[in-house]
Amino acid sequence: MVLQLIGRWWWVTVTPAFIALGYYLDKRSDNNYSRFKNKSVLYRRELQPGEKDPWT
Repeated sequence: MVLQLIGRWWWVTVTPAFIALGYYLDKRSDNNYSRFKNKSVLYRRELQPGEKDPWT
């Protein structure tokens, strides 16, 4: 009985789990990239007073 329910409704638990995993990996990569703000050649210039950061 339980195995039949798991067999039929596996996507109910797998789908939110993959969504949560994707959200976690996305936030983790954002935090990883934020360590390199203004350190790359592309963003190395000085910002003007009142200018927003280029990555936002």
